Parts: sequence; structure tokens; C-alpha cells
Amino acid sequence: MATRSCLRAALAVPLALALVVANAASYRIEPTETTASFEVWVMGLIPIRGQFTHTFGALRFDPVARAGYIEVSIDTTGIEANSARAQTTARGPGFFNVEKYPRVDFTSSRFVFEGNRLRAIEGMLTLTGSTQPVTLAVDRAACKAAIAREPAVCRAEAAFTVKRSAFGMKAWSRSIGDDVTIRIAIVAFGDELETKPAKVENMEKADQPRAAAPAVEVPKRQSWTTK
Repeated sequence: MATRSCLRAALAVPLALALVVANAASYRIEPTETTASFEVWVMGLIPIRGQFTHTFGALRFDPVARAGYIEVSIDTTGIEANSARAQTTARGPGFFNVEKYPRVDFTSSRFVFEGNRLRAIEGMLTLTGSTQPVTLAVDRAACKAAIAREPAVCRAEAAFTVKRSAFGMKAWSRSIGDDVTIRIAIVAFGDELETKPAKVENMEKADQPRAAAPAVEVPKRQSWTTK
């Protein structure tokens, strides 16, 4: 009996978390406003910095329940670096190898809160074909509810640092540092707008009975079969 009770408790935890996330608000990460960048150092003195020009994904977030889920994909094919040489190196087979691996993907497993503040997001990072656990350190995160004709929006800034050699990025190891930092500034919009009842400009007209609408023949409803 004790074994069955423990099993039920173990199964209840992920189920409860799934229900919480299912009730969270949904957002889409806006590629035109979300930015992502990387940084690596040469001899510890000269930074190589670059921008990823297209980042997209989806977010489910409930700050009250302190739960969420996020998927972020970074398109590496449009890397723009701070010099032509750095750009060629970053796109090449020894670094991001963009011809073979055109995307960097992150999928969350847990949102970590400190009080009411989101401090970190744990998950799995897929980079140059290798998938490993990483933790995004969240600098700031805030959401605003939908108002009038504006959708709900969440904004967050996060970063993580990985050893590039662990992902097979071993070029120029004697001169270029092993630590690669990726920073993401996320802007995600909600799927729904706030709806408000329309104002009645003239109460006297509103009280008057309306003329009956002409009869309209309603077509028969088609039956749909889900496969």
C-alpha cells in the first residue's frame, strides 16, 4: 500500500505542473522585436561579438502560479559580426557551422523563481547538433495585460554561457576562448485582445424597439469527422 501511495504522489507532481502550465497565458515570440547576440573573446583581450538576425518561438507563462514553458529558436544563417573576418569565422565549420546547423534551439524544463521574481530558466540547448542542459540567467522579466486594442506582452532579458568545445566548436582553441555567451532580449505578444462592450451613444434610441430582421435561410450544418 505504501508503494502505491508513493507512486500516486510521484505521478501527481508532473500532472499538477502540466495542468498549471496548460492554464497559463499563451504568447508568441515576435521575431521583428526579439534580439539575440553572441560574444567570445580572443586571447581574453579582444571581443568577437555578433547578432543573430532572426529569433522566434512560443511562451506559456503564469506568474501567479510561478510556472511556464518556452521554446526559442535562433536562426544562425544570418549572423552579423563586428568584422568581416569574425563573421566568416563565426559562420564557419569550426564555430556555428551554419550550413550544416542553421538553428540553435532551447526548450525549457523548469522556471526558477526567487519569491515572485523569475530568476532562471532551466532547459535543453541544441547547438551544432549536440543537445545538453543549460540554465538561462534571467536579468529582468515583466508581463503586461491586454488593454483596449493592444495585446498582452511579456518582455525578458536572459543569457547563458557554454563551453563551445562541449558542442564540437573547437576551431582556433589556442587563441579564441572556450566560453561563448548568448544573450536574448525577448518580446512576446499574447494571442488575444481585451474585449469591451461597445458604448451606447444615445440611450433613448437604445430603448426603442428595433425592427425585426428579415428572415434568412440558414444552410444545413455540415458534419465534420475528425481523423
